[in-house]
Amino acid sequence: MTTEQLRARAMQVGYDPSTVPHIRYVSPVGDLGIVADQFDAVVSCHCIEHQPDLIAHFRQVHRILRPGGRYFLDIPDKRYCCDHFLTESSLHSIIEAKGDTRHPLTKVIEHRAFTTHSEAWRHWAGDHASPSYFDAIIPFAAKALKEYQDAQGGYIDVHRWQFTPASFRDIVVGLRQKEELAFNVVEVNDTARGDLEFTAVLEAA
Repeated sequence: MTTEQLRARAMQVGYDPSTVPHIRYVSPVGDLGIVADQFDAVVSCHCIEHQPDLIAHFRQVHRILRPGGRYFLDIPDKRYCCDHFLTESSLHSIIEAKGDTRHPLTKVIEHRAFTTHSEAWRHWAGDHASPSYFDAIIPFAAKALKEYQDAQGGYIDVHRWQFTPASFRDIVVGLRQKEELAFNVVEVNDTARGDLEFTAVLEAA
């Protein structure tokens, strides 16, 4: 969103529009290639799980960081959010997705039909789904198929990747070892009890 769009959004949700900072770059598809500057830090909040090509995203972030710059991430922990029933992403699947600009049908169906609630306290208490969860899978899958067909190749925004703190660390280390990215892990913090997200810090090599 542009600065003015964000101010309008702030007013809609009850925030002071004067607190909205000036937005210098806007891309409707999240293309960091339009950013001409370099920075000491990049901050990402609930962003990487949406990237069709995670390696390309990391490379774009690396390009706009100065050497030694840091990438600060806030990432949903799949155990305590809507992704609870989905399998953790693998290093192989991330490498296999290189070049993707859209999410495949399988991921659209997975996100629409197999996700659950994102009330972290319920997950921590062992309550992962409503009684109607399994009854809704087939009709939601049918709706997802129609949504995908109606999009005619257009982008549909879903979670492509699922992480825990441990799996995220392993994936970054694995991608670094395979020379797919040039980030080193500074820290990956455990998800705080009662929360649904964890934080991580990567440093540009």
